[in-house]
Amino acid sequence: MKDAAEKLFAPADTDEQKARNIYAAVQKLENTNFSRKKSEAEEKREKIKEIRNADDVWKQQSGSANDIALLYIALARAAGLKVFPAQVVDRNRAIFDTRYLSTKQLDDYLAILVLDGKEVYLDPGQKMCPSPACTGSTLSHRAFEPRTKTRLPSRHPPPHTRPPRLSA
Repeated sequence: MKDAAEKLFAPADTDEQKARNIYAAVQKLENTNFSRKKSEAEEKREKIKEIRNADDVWKQQSGSANDIALLYIALARAAGLKVFPAQVVDRNRAIFDTRYLSTKQLDDYLAILVLDGKEVYLDPGQKMCPSPACTGSTLSHRAFEPRTKTRLPSRHPPPHTRPPRLSA
């Protein structure tokens, strides 16, 4: 991942420039959530294998929205950025039920990027997202993030606030 990440930015780039370049690169990948399922013959002809990790997504230049979000996190970490995954409920499909504490509810991944001490919530798996920030389906949601030791649900971002966006 480190070699792949280093090809996406110049050594003198700021952390924000690195984050933007990596975001732009993963947005170019084929998001299989928005394409038809390929037949076994097509997969064999195109030498498509089962995706097992971020390297596979990068090599095949395609993956699901979650695969692409996790690839972004892997590339950003390889570039030395401070970024964390957060599992969330995509509000287009469901609502987090606090009475049913099961990780099976969590069907989407976000990336929480820390820039200049501020958290920026990114959804790199969202197809053609015009700006690196969360979409409406993931704003004001409940999430689990690995940094919390108790793994209790928390609101990301806090209600009635807009997440900071990467500056233009």
